[in-house]
Parts: sequence; structure tokens; C-alpha cells
Amino acid sequence: MQVIDFIQVILVGGVATTIAVQFLKSNFIPVQFEKYPRLTAFGVSVLATVVAVWQQCQNIVTGCQSLLQQPLDYAAAVAGIFLIAVVTYNAVLRGK
Repeated sequence: MQVIDFIQVILVGGVATTIAVQFLKSNFIPVQFEKYPRLTAFGVSVLATVVAVWQQCQNIVTGCQSLLQQPLDYAAAVAGIFLIAVVTYNAVLRGK
């Protein structure tokens, strides 16, 4: 079950990262995130990983059963979320 949860975290986090980066690049935010879209996507990917771990720890019955146990797990999640965000951006928003 952990593999399915990990894939789910990466897919949902990647799509959410793409949406968040596009929102940050809009005119609603006064800071110019459009200058560094890859760095912004990486930062949002890290934030998405933290949110995913926090969400896994919200189960009152079982406690914190995080699927990210080792530092390499966190790195894999960040890289996976970033990769899915890039693929989503290229496929949907750029039409490639």
C-alpha cells in the first residue's frame, strides 16, 4: 500500500505544483516569480512534500505513519513531484 500512496503523493503533488507555480506567475502576486520558474517549481515541490508528510501524520488512530522515512525518500518525493510538474506543464500548458 505504501507504493500506491507514494505514487499518489507524487502525482497529486506534481499537478498541484504546476497549478501553484502558474498562480505565482500571474499578476495577482506582486513578486516576480516568472523570472525563475524552475526555481519556483522546485521550492513549491519541497513545500508539497512537507504538506504530504504532514497530511500522513494527521491520522489520530494510527499516529504518524509517514511513507517517507529516510532522507532519500524525501529527495525522491521532491524529485518526483518536480518531474511531474515539469511534464504536466509541458503537456498541458505548452501543448507539447
